[in-house]
Amino acid sequence: MSPIAQLSNGTAIVTTPAVPDPGILTLYMAEDAYQGNAQFTLAINGTQIGAAQSVAAINGKATQAFSFADTLTATQDIAVSFTNDLANLTSSTPGDRNLYVVGAEFNGVALSPAVWTAKMLSNGTSHFSLTEP
Repeated sequence: MSPIAQLSNGTAIVTTPAVPDPGILTLYMAEDAYQGNAQFTLAINGTQIGAAQSVAAINGKATQAFSFADTLTATQDIAVSFTNDLANLTSSTPGDRNLYVVGAEFNGVALSPAVWTAKMLSNGTSHFSLTEP
């Protein structure tokens, strides 16, 4: 399975192998910064977990880890929403803010990088699934 490339508003859905619960989900994120950092929210089964998070790691140079503790049971819908896209491609100082899900871990175990990646070029939500047997 190849990484998600989300080029416009919408929803992308992927599924990953089974994982135990409860646990800590760690997302590795990066951004293309433009007039501020990219921000995202995380929701599990439609419930937002915490406040919006700002990413400061520049894509291709670094990643930033964000950990979320939750009691994950059965099939989980993990939704990462890019909330503050900004682009100015026409001025003499063009720029474009983008968000990247670079990878993920559950309880310290890496989840499939082919599935747990997303390139978010505009506001929208990428969905991932954690499934237990």
